[in-house]
Amino acid sequence: MRKIITLTLLLFSSLTIGQGLHTIRYGFTPRRIQNAPNVHLHLTEETKQILSKPFKYLGRGRQCFAFVSSDDRYVLKILRTDIYYPSFWMRVFPFPFAQKMQQNRLSRFAFIKKSFTLASSELKNQTGTMELHLGELKHPHFSITPANAKTTELTLIDATGYTYHLPLETTSFALQSKHPIWSKEFLKAVQNKELEKAKTILESLLKNIVERGEKGILNKDRSFLRNYGFDGKTTYQIDLGSFFVNPTLDPSFACQKSVYDSLDPIQGWLSEVAPDLLTYFHAKTEEMMNTGI
Repeated sequence: MRKIITLTLLLFSSLTIGQGLHTIRYGFTPRRIQNAPNVHLHLTEETKQILSKPFKYLGRGRQCFAFVSSDDRYVLKILRTDIYYPSFWMRVFPFPFAQKMQQNRLSRFAFIKKSFTLASSELKNQTGTMELHLGELKHPHFSITPANAKTTELTLIDATGYTYHLPLETTSFALQSKHPIWSKEFLKAVQNKELEKAKTILESLLKNIVERGEKGILNKDRSFLRNYGFDGKTTYQIDLGSFFVNPTLDPSFACQKSVYDSLDPIQGWLSEVAPDLLTYFHAKTEEMMNTGI
């Protein structure tokens, strides 16, 4: 009986410690971000220099784990590829509904990859994306880099301070410049009654949104309070996973839809935090939409 109790306590302790570490690390482990081998990694010298230094855990979103450089100038976003793998029960019981669920996961992954690609190719200036590397989605069990492959080492530090050394070739990532949150900078100017500065910050956001609309690129995510950064002159969209193009839409309509879908929630927010700027907001929007950027 004593042995049974001891074994039960050991098992409970192991599970508790494991869950505790998982919580402290905010769910981050290397197996959750690894892809199939991809040795075709071509980085600029600037990017190599940036990625040669450690990145520390910053946060977790629905699609990525985020790490920040030691100088606080860059953010490395690493796709959470594990959420798209078929679960154990899907592999054991491949019923039609399980296959449909997995197909939905693969469709979401394809959408994310296209969105990141748009951010890097069409919206580089609007998102501050410096580098993008996307691999194929395969289970980590098969994600072993060939022995003769030349690898680039990436150093990550998790929330507990534990350091990982990972092959960059098998990691899907986007490297972005890091800037203060736009909404915080705007509210600071409003609270300090710096009206002209607040207008400049607001205009910069409008410019970013209209430029994206002019490219015919839409954005599924209407939230904005933490999705934009501001460097003192330019606004950058932080979130990279919500961009898409609808080729069936007329280009003019696509532009208007992209812009006004993004501006609607901002207008509602402005009416609460800075109602005196609503007239300026509407006038500047119409000016940009009529004359272009």
